[in-house]
Amino acid sequence: MQLIPIYAGAQTGKTADFFTMVNYDSFDGYNQDESAIMLNVNSDWLVNNIKTVNALGGFGESSLFLVNAEGEIIHADNASASFSEQLSERVLSQRLNQEQPFGYFTSEIAGERQFITYIDTNVQDWIIVSAQPYQSVVQGIERWRTFTLLAMSGFLVLSVLLSFLVAHKLYQPVDRMISAIRSSRAEAKGQDVRMDPDELRYVSEVYDQTLQQLQRVRLEQESGRRLAENYYLRRLITDSASFSEEEAGHYSKMSGLSLQEAGAYRLLILKIDRCVEFSSRISQEQRNLYGFAVSNIAGELFAAPYLCEAVDMKDGHIVVLLSGAAGDIADESQLTHLSKQVQEIVAS
Repeated sequence: MQLIPIYAGAQTGKTADFFTMVNYDSFDGYNQDESAIMLNVNSDWLVNNIKTVNALGGFGESSLFLVNAEGEIIHADNASASFSEQLSERVLSQRLNQEQPFGYFTSEIAGERQFITYIDTNVQDWIIVSAQPYQSVVQGIERWRTFTLLAMSGFLVLSVLLSFLVAHKLYQPVDRMISAIRSSRAEAKGQDVRMDPDELRYVSEVYDQTLQQLQRVRLEQESGRRLAENYYLRRLITDSASFSEEEAGHYSKMSGLSLQEAGAYRLLILKIDRCVEFSSRISQEQRNLYGFAVSNIAGELFAAPYLCEAVDMKDGHIVVLLSGAAGDIADESQLTHLSKQVQEIVAS
């Protein structure tokens, strides 16, 4: 049994008006005396059912065509004869090349790019063909792409704004600190201070300058303390008769001398050999440095067993003032041993 397309009028539209199926009484050859049943099927009913299935597959905007194996158009949805013929040729050519009962491809027909799908029905070698404008296929993808781009752009803009707000919030304490530093420096110098555009470098420079100033203040304090210490120590050595025991203890506390406030004292004088000859070959600054170094060496060595202070009395004399129990500071062998250590270190 076969469905025979019947055309009520001229076959110019390439669309059958209905399909007829003829059923005979026997499966042998037809005789005139036999009866036959003719069943007519409305083409719209058949095509509409195919369209319903086609719409479920997501091709609702497509045009439906029925083509037989010879390329004849059995049904065409509102398409021109030229469009239908070109479509039939492209489908048969693609089907022949692919040798597959189902396939899809894109092709330009009648000046417009089409997305074409086809499938063999295994009924009378009919081929169901769906043709849909390519733009309508991709417009959903384009809408999703546009939405994605807009969402990403919005997220990016929002991220930039949030980053700016957070950075501004975090920078406010730094800005206040830099403004305070600039104001204080301007007040100290009596004029406006030009700030480096690189604020971190500016803060780093101010920090380094502050450290240098603190270092200078520390050195000045240390130098002042050392001067005061040497002054009271020299007075104690050269004019001890004018000091009472209470005054000696008071001056020792004020100058930070490492001496006992009460108890026995002993003076040890170290003399630099050939000091005049040696001093004539070096500058005054070098002489002061040399005397300072020798007094420090002596003070370190004698400070191990005793409470003591060492001072450079100039002209090649280093005086070490020892304090402690009378028996301890009277040990000649210990004092001689420490003095020789000083000589060895200075000589080396």
